[in-house]
Amino acid sequence: MSSEAEAEALLLREEEEAEAAFAEGLQVPEKLTAEEDELVDVLEEGLEDSPRTTSDPSLAFTTLSSSIHPNTLKAVTVAPFQHTHMSPVQAKILPMLPGLALSRDHVHHNVAGETGLEYMKGVDPVPKDLLVKAKTGTGKTMAFLIPSIEARLAQLSSHTATTVTAATQAGTTLSPAEIALAEATYARENVGTLIISPTRELATQIAVEAQNLTSHHKGWQVQVLLGGESKRMQLASWHGDGGSGRYINDRRGNGGARMPSIKPGGRKDIVVATPGRLLDLINSENGFKDAFKSCRLVRLLFSLFCGHKIGINV
Repeated sequence: MSSEAEAEALLLREEEEAEAAFAEGLQVPEKLTAEEDELVDVLEEGLEDSPRTTSDPSLAFTTLSSSIHPNTLKAVTVAPFQHTHMSPVQAKILPMLPGLALSRDHVHHNVAGETGLEYMKGVDPVPKDLLVKAKTGTGKTMAFLIPSIEARLAQLSSHTATTVTAATQAGTTLSPAEIALAEATYARENVGTLIISPTRELATQIAVEAQNLTSHHKGWQVQVLLGGESKRMQLASWHGDGGSGRYINDRRGNGGARMPSIKPGGRKDIVVATPGRLLDLINSENGFKDAFKSCRLVRLLFSLFCGHKIGINV
């Protein structure tokens, strides 16, 4: 067996052990340290209720029409989902938008190929860390994916604003195509949200839901990094050379015209990874961790504590 095959076999064995530990039911700590308590809001009251069984108009997803992007809302309420009301855990989190998704230094600008970002204008950023505990089937995946999508939109908006301002100060006016190219390049080189899952099955489920929620955001891509799957194909997707480790939406904008010529893929809007594969790529691939330099959102499932230690120092 080659050294590469041995490494893959070891990684797969480690991830299988992590999944076994997860299946035994690791528990969320009952108490936080004083330092953690200052940083984290714990949202757990009433989250055991059955999701989407109420007709309470205050819980309707349509109440978020001025808080999230219309393309995100369309995915939730029209297709591919057809939800009408938020579950309890979603109702705890989603009304915090859009302020929850904005960084403290957010600067607003429209994003190429996207319309409907006006709801972010003039909003005070209120970023915070959230610790959410809820049972399976209560809608918590959507509860953290929607803020992740909104944060990525805000990130792209701020980058565009910075790019346009810098060009203007240099006496240059960027064309829509040049702005779109700058955005696409940024999206390829910078991770939006990193989601670390304790199991490959859960990671795949999260990735599929992320793809569905971003299905109306043209060109958006979900990268999937799993142990036990082809590392070569995952890296090909990561670098925009094709591969199976990606979910991508065909991006079009400006009245249906194709966006500027760049590699079709390699965007890192949302990255879903298992800990073993993530550590393997960080340690073995030169420049891999550079894409995380501007990543401010990390979704870490508590059940991850199965022997892996994750640290990305950039």
